[in-house]
Amino acid sequence: MVQAIGYLFIGIAVMDFFLGNFGGMNLTYFMGPASSFSPLIFGGIGWLFLNMGNENLEEDNPDVPDEFKKKTRKKKK
Repeated sequence: MVQAIGYLFIGIAVMDFFLGNFGGMNLTYFMGPASSFSPLIFGGIGWLFLNMGNENLEEDNPDVPDEFKKKTRKKKK
């Protein structure tokens, strides 16, 4: 579900960029002067949603070499 929201934000960013630059339409006029940066803002939010919760992927992925995996230390008795 979170990834779908991320893709939605990235899609809005792409549409805003192309319509703003080539179509002459400002989709984010309500943002005032920040509307010139809205594709970056929406794309960044989408990127954050896509990468949310992916901190431990290298531990779960068998294709990642061992030297790049996070190592846990064993407790001494």
